Amino acid sequence: MSYYGYGNYRADSIGPVQCGKPLLSKLRSFYYKHAVIDKSVRTEARHVLEKIIEKFEMYTRSTSMKYTFGDLIRQGSSFEGLRVTKPIEFDLLVPIILDDSTEVVEMEEAPGYYFIYSSDDIWQDQCIIDGMLSPIKINRRMQAVVNEFMKIQLPGYDIKMRDQGAAKRLRVKHGDVTIDIDLVPAVGYEGNYYVAKRHNQADPYHSPNDLADNKFNHVWRMSYSEQEKEVITRMDEIHRACLKILKAIAASDQHRSQFGKVKSYHLKTCLLHLNERSAVSWQEDDLDVWFKKLIDILIECLEDESLPCFFNTDINLFQPTISHNHSNTNSTLDNFKNWLSHINLMAVLDSVSVDEPTSDETGWSCTLM
Repeated sequence: MSYYGYGNYRADSIGPVQCGKPLLSKLRSFYYKHAVIDKSVRTEARHVLEKIIEKFEMYTRSTSMKYTFGDLIRQGSSFEGLRVTKPIEFDLLVPIILDDSTEVVEMEEAPGYYFIYSSDDIWQDQCIIDGMLSPIKINRRMQAVVNEFMKIQLPGYDIKMRDQGAAKRLRVKHGDVTIDIDLVPAVGYEGNYYVAKRHNQADPYHSPNDLADNKFNHVWRMSYSEQEKEVITRMDEIHRACLKILKAIAASDQHRSQFGKVKSYHLKTCLLHLNERSAVSWQEDDLDVWFKKLIDILIECLEDESLPCFFNTDINLFQPTISHNHSNTNSTLDNFKNWLSHINLMAVLDSVSVDEPTSDETGWSCTLM
């Protein structure tokens, strides 16, 4: 019987306490207190999500819509069985449909970032010079699309919006259910998706000079979310349990500051690398062993100041955090590495409160200006 199931797996049975393995018992207890969202809550959240998806796709396919969008693509931790906190958050790619004239060219100075060219007449007002599709213009267009969508009356649904940079985040409340939905514009090309997410050398999203002569303003980031989801969903349940426990610690009020700019996708990437290195199967009674190995690989990456993207090792996921001023780096990655290297796991697990993290209710509005 599985101990650590989620999604389509069981998550309601805890194995017997292992004598002489106090950390294993503590991890299992922590997992069920802090890293599992009740199945009924997840089911209700998905029902609300699917209603919003249905209405949004209906709106974007309406005859009044000038631009062409595809079916929303479901991505992120909630679809991988990795969500640990509420409100439950769902990531949705909003595909932009371009004609066969599309061309994608990688930026030499920035692995994983691409210029997208198109002569598609429908999208020409969203391009800059030489038919280069502008992620900044597309973000603004997506903002306008979501603004118009929110004017549609959905009885029983309270919807607010907040700008999350590349994503347009909707907070949807329906009865006792609250979910967050991130809508991210993307371009599909030859089996890959490219998202309008800002390069760290680009101008700020709302800068008046954001279309000036800064080539980093015009690149799109390749998304590996589909490949990632495929690998994660094939993993054993114990893999997900290790990551979810670490994510729950990182999300807690007691330890959020220690993790700083090390985010959940950094932790997930460490799990992907650990899984690839493991020549043996992960046994459920070895949860404590594999959890410590996951921490070890995170420390290793912090020491090297390098966390290679699992699907493109030319990309260092820590690079945006590493400042040209090395003292700033020391205040982020090094401090976290030192804390993690001397961690007392039993004490950390005991220190996390049973209270759920407080939901951030600031910055929401019914329309974006």
